[in-house]
Amino acid sequence: MGPSRPTVRRDLFVLCLLALALFLPGLGSRDLWNPNEPAYGLAVAEMTERGDWWTPTVNGTPFHEKPILYFWLARVTTALFGVNELALRLPSLLAGIVTVAFVYLLGAGHAGRRRGILAAVLFSTTVTIAQAARMIQMDLLATAAVAATVYFGLETLGRPDDRWPSVATGLAAGLGFLAKGPVTWVVAAIPLGAAIVLARPRAGMSARFVALGLGGLVATVSIWIVPLVLRGDWDALHESLVRQNFTRFVEPWDHAQPWWYFLKYLWIDMAPWAFLLPLAVGGRGGAERRLDRAAWAWLLGAMLFFSLSASKRSAYLMPVAPAVALLAAGVVERLIGGSLDLLRRRVVLALLCASGLALLATGWIALEARTRYGEHSAALTAVAIAVFAAAAAILAALSSRKRVGRASVCFLAVLVALEVGTGGWLLPYANVFKSARAFAAESAAVAGEDPISGYKHWIWRADYPYYLGRSIGRIEQPEEARRAWNGEPRHCLIVEEWERADFLSAVGPANPLVARDVGSKGVELYCNR
Repeated sequence: MGPSRPTVRRDLFVLCLLALALFLPGLGSRDLWNPNEPAYGLAVAEMTERGDWWTPTVNGTPFHEKPILYFWLARVTTALFGVNELALRLPSLLAGIVTVAFVYLLGAGHAGRRRGILAAVLFSTTVTIAQAARMIQMDLLATAAVAATVYFGLETLGRPDDRWPSVATGLAAGLGFLAKGPVTWVVAAIPLGAAIVLARPRAGMSARFVALGLGGLVATVSIWIVPLVLRGDWDALHESLVRQNFTRFVEPWDHAQPWWYFLKYLWIDMAPWAFLLPLAVGGRGGAERRLDRAAWAWLLGAMLFFSLSASKRSAYLMPVAPAVALLAAGVVERLIGGSLDLLRRRVVLALLCASGLALLATGWIALEARTRYGEHSAALTAVAIAVFAAAAAILAALSSRKRVGRASVCFLAVLVALEVGTGGWLLPYANVFKSARAFAAESAAVAGEDPISGYKHWIWRADYPYYLGRSIGRIEQPEEARRAWNGEPRHCLIVEEWERADFLSAVGPANPLVARDVGSKGVELYCNR
């Protein structure tokens, strides 16, 4: 039996508050970075300017690569707080907090309160989650929807006389569709399918569950699909649902990766808790075993499914983060309770020691980098001091008598401190390298009200128009550049360094009026007058 309702409400309040404290620092301090954040942010800004709720555009071009949910949520948050980095990222932060709640409910409802609390804490401190909650990204919304679908689906199996969990399952699945498309259905169906096979519900009960769930799903999906159909916007439906899902799965035009790609990124994106997964194999019984089986099916089934896709990105794996947290929480629970066997305890000690040594190496790298990046010596020194202190704390705890418990608590505290420091200070500091804001401000001062175009830019390159505060033209051919350059009106062009030679061969000798590095490449502004 799970915890009482008052206990659940209290736990949820505390866990969501802690997640907010972890995810909020630096939320609006970092500028929008390529490749995707500026495109999503500009789409929301242009929708807001037009008063449009149905057609995202980027620099005036319809943008149908993603379903609509994030844009709707961001339109609401920007209506409340203005179009800025914080408001644009609030949907991700809220999605992270919602997922923390459902991870707790999954753990507490099927394996006890302590398992639920631990799973929620581990989920919120997973590297990819702590990052995604501070980004304009659809994958964390999809993760929240998948976690909710799995939770309500399991509740449906456990409460056969209650119709509302079935309806809620369909509603959550519908929100997943609006967040990321039909792929969320596949990811959620894997653990639910495993649970159904193990539970063996009666045929009549199953049919009723399916009917109620489909009703909730159709009602939710129709909010977006029906208006698009009535408007005859078939291009939007084809792009966001067919091309970006089915076509990308079998015939990718980008992100082609080998079959073993996710075997690598599981350990990177789901760090540090993915390293406890081998220790989570076996050793449980009863309801906890059923939860573990569903979580393993969730993790392994989704990895297999995504590995079959020819197009792969590490972010695709984010919806399995709740499963990783639930499995790792079982290991941590046994460690705390003293029931973890000696071999596994020794592995945990080895992992803690490795984390301390890795932090020492990171600090040394930061110190060495000062010779190459002298202008950032103070920041690199601060990073080195912080990670050296973290390493010293973990290694000191390992040398104490109660080393497993103390080192584990110390590791979690260090992890939280590093994630807050990274999100609240280090990443915003990197604006000087990554952001187009400074280049756009200088270019706006030089160009004034004169037209600005981008030369051979990626169609969704949106950081320049976002920080310029206006749309820019697109020039794709040298002949177009030559006509604009030789025309009577003053015209300015943004040229990235890999197109500089081609541009100058078209227009002749010219000197940039603005030149800066944005990301790892240089970018320049040329004006013909």
